[in-house]
Amino acid sequence: MFTSSYMHTRCTPLASTVFSFFQQVLRDCGGQMSPFNAFQLIQGLETLGLRGQAHSSNANALADWLSKRKEVAWVSHPSLASHPSHETAKK
Repeated sequence: MFTSSYMHTRCTPLASTVFSFFQQVLRDCGGQMSPFNAFQLIQGLETLGLRGQAHSSNANALADWLSKRKEVAWVSHPSLASHPSHETAKK
């Protein structure tokens, strides 16, 4: 394995930065995950799409609800027809 100083002299700055980041993560966390952490990662990845859709629909509903409230001065959200980027956001 190359040392960080070797990478700084032989690679681009981006590659050197990425290598230094991974080197620090490996130093702090170890070379492999525990079985429970791997299970949690897989569970999180499996539900990521569903959570993203729920987050988006909740944000749209909240923006719509806030825009109808007289106590709220203004709402800026791409899902609202009054937003300048509404047509782009619909795509």
